[in-house]
Amino acid sequence: MQVVIPDNVIQAANLSERNFRIELACWMYQKEFFSLEQGASFSSLSQLEFMKELGERKIEWNYTVEDLHEDIKNLESLRNNK
Repeated sequence: MQVVIPDNVIQAANLSERNFRIELACWMYQKEFFSLEQGASFSSLSQLEFMKELGERKIEWNYTVEDLHEDIKNLESLRNNK
């Protein structure tokens, strides 16, 4: 699905296309419509860069205890495959 936002709408918000995409991705992440990976991809940033943008906006990470357990399991799997 494509959504076309006219240039004059973005200009009226006094944002560049890049900054508009970052703002929208941060909002979508904050509302839990985007994962960290999706937000970073949509805004054309690395996950680390996107996390920095979230921090600058004081947006908390959507990271649950279940996410932590999954990350630990993945790290242990990587360590065991050495």
